Amino acid sequence: MNAVVICLDTVRFDTFWMVERTGLEDEFSSWAKRAIRFERAVAPSPWTLPSVASLLTGRYPNAHGAGVYGDSGDHLNTRLPAPLSPDVQTLPELLRLRGYRAVGFVDQSFFHPKFGLVRGFERVGLQVGREKLASAAESWLRATVAAGSTTPFLLYLHFLDAHRHHMKSEEEILSRWETVPERVGEAAIETAPGDLCAAPDANWCRAYQVYAHSIWELRASLVQILERLQSLALLDRTVVVVYSDHGEEFADHRAEQVRRGTDSRGIHGVGHGQSLYQELLHVPLLAWHPDRPAQRIDAVVNLVDVAPTLAAWLGERDLGSEWDGQSLAEPERLDAARTVFASEVAFGPVETAAFRGNWKRVVRTEPEERLLFDLSADPREKDPVTRPEIEAELDGLIDDYRANARPPGPGVMELQKAELQALQALGYVGDVEAE
Repeated sequence: MNAVVICLDTVRFDTFWMVERTGLEDEFSSWAKRAIRFERAVAPSPWTLPSVASLLTGRYPNAHGAGVYGDSGDHLNTRLPAPLSPDVQTLPELLRLRGYRAVGFVDQSFFHPKFGLVRGFERVGLQVGREKLASAAESWLRATVAAGSTTPFLLYLHFLDAHRHHMKSEEEILSRWETVPERVGEAAIETAPGDLCAAPDANWCRAYQVYAHSIWELRASLVQILERLQSLALLDRTVVVVYSDHGEEFADHRAEQVRRGTDSRGIHGVGHGQSLYQELLHVPLLAWHPDRPAQRIDAVVNLVDVAPTLAAWLGERDLGSEWDGQSLAEPERLDAARTVFASEVAFGPVETAAFRGNWKRVVRTEPEERLLFDLSADPREKDPVTRPEIEAELDGLIDDYRANARPPGPGVMELQKAELQALQALGYVGDVEAE
């Protein structure tokens, strides 16, 4: 059995499923109906490096170390993050020990070797833009089949298109907005968060339409890859997993962030990395397995579960012994009372979140704040509630999570100018100097 893992960077759950919510059909819709869909998947961090590291290792950020700062401060705005700890094995490393090939094609600067995400891959190719990345993946798949290879493989793809276009200047957003198909723009306005599109011609709303259109295009790229796997007769022996590493905020909690004043970038209410609210943590996660029927899973799961799930689906259940995640290969056996975690904001003081069922507890420092949300009644997290027994239990689990954290490792000390500029173009590391 082979595995293809596809990351759609910066894609929030509600926008990815905008098409289904509005009845706006696209070519991906029929594929979605055949997928195993995890409706309540949680990212372990609201930004790329720690979140992808968790997916590739099956460990929470407090265990793998990537992107962990461990104190309050400006974090990613002024300091390069710590890389993946050298003693934590990745899924590609473990699979290659079992005779698999591991190849990646990515459009993401955190796959620089200094950050550790490339460990275990025999090759990671940088491809900018969804067309080039999808084409490179197709070419590799065709060449692998043409060579008659029987070696099982892990192919990892990482698209960045949803990260790019909506964070530009007002003039650039307007130019991009003019290319958004009318039906996509209308669907985006209809499903926009809160009152974001109360004024459809406002720059905030146009930026959201641009963002939604980028995701619409990414769905087409997923179709392209799935159809290529099908045409090459690989789908009957390949597991495909699609996920996002984190979401994106569009003023969902801007007023709250202005009140706290903890985001050193001064761009409250937009982007990611600045909080542990659902617009950044609730992400799409879906899979196609040749021997598994379509299914919707309502249990809370985490991206740390992907590595053990893939190991089970590939017939390598004994692959990892230190995973924090659990296998989702048998969804009917999932523990409804299980608690999962998220941590490591990129901008501002320390935050940790714990999820159990419909309950979500968020603990913050500087200033200290403890919030409990009932996500079934308040999915947008506007009205914290008080439940002393639940708060005490989840606070204890958060204390344990923090107590078990490894000490923060040294950050990546230096990057070449071009490497640093690539991260800065994404809105990161504003005051860091290159070699």
